Amino acid sequence: MLLRSTSGSAVPAQERTTSEDASHLLRPLLNGNKPGVYLNPIQEEYFVNLFWQSYHTSLYAIIDEAEFKKEYQALYLDVPSGYTRKPSALVDIVVAMCM
Repeated sequence: MLLRSTSGSAVPAQERTTSEDASHLLRPLLNGNKPGVYLNPIQEEYFVNLFWQSYHTSLYAIIDEAEFKKEYQALYLDVPSGYTRKPSALVDIVVAMCM
């Protein structure tokens, strides 16, 4: 069903340039170097253990648990207290799956 305006007047088009339309998409990238909020080691360990208890045993047994735990512990070696662990995409994925 098509609806027609009884007044017959067209809606005035707002003129925008392409840069104005897309500018809101670039705003998050402007502050890309801001420090993030990280889980503390206890919180992260909770989610890693949750992965072994839930996803790993029932759905996705694709990661060797002993090897993962060995590598996970190595991420905290030589890291001063108050600093985040060394980066690991696999650990980040495991934690994100359980959040």
